[in-house]
Amino acid sequence: MRGIRGQNPWMYLKDIVKEYQPEFVCIAEPLIRPPLSATSGALAFGFDSMFLHNDSPSKVGNIWVCWREGKVVTLYALSQQHITVKTGNLFLSSVHANSAYGIRRALWAELSQLGLAVEPWAVVGDFNIVSEISERKGGGTPCLAAMSDFNSFIHSNAVTDSTTMGFKYSWCNKRMGHRRMYQKIDRMLVNQRWLDVDEALEAEFTREEDTRSLSDCGLEH
Repeated sequence: MRGIRGQNPWMYLKDIVKEYQPEFVCIAEPLIRPPLSATSGALAFGFDSMFLHNDSPSKVGNIWVCWREGKVVTLYALSQQHITVKTGNLFLSSVHANSAYGIRRALWAELSQLGLAVEPWAVVGDFNIVSEISERKGGGTPCLAAMSDFNSFIHSNAVTDSTTMGFKYSWCNKRMGHRRMYQKIDRMLVNQRWLDVDEALEAEFTREEDTRSLSDCGLEH
């Protein structure tokens, strides 16, 4: 889910939590400083009062990770582009890739260096790049080098796209006429070890008015 500026962040989750009953909610680009702990609104939805973020004194963070009360969640790794947690024997990386190609390359290296390819692992969020030209409608041709880097990360870590339901595209630039562009830049990548735990896992793009980004990947473990 992307963006919650100007709203009570926990009240904004109400409809999403009610419909999808996720165990985790990952918020990309919240655009506000995080509170010290979750409010009574989060607790009313069954979420823990504690949550993770990558905020720093010099920069507003771009990722929050929240989870159901009672889940045991351990921070595994954190950077300006991802937060990776462990729960049970599962690893979850919530990402918000930088829009700059050079900085985004560092994310692929960071995730690959975690060495999670042999563990049940899911990588979910805004990757800010398509994996093939057909995932963009309108606008110019995507940067082929950036696309190649992304696909190299996918192949070298043996992860596959589980985002098979809902809308084809996850993002729109909201411009009019010939300037309008749609892209699939949000997705959930999982490896075979994760699928061995949950063979029926599927991620879905929902309506933009529901999540403000068209994407919601609720994990139900």
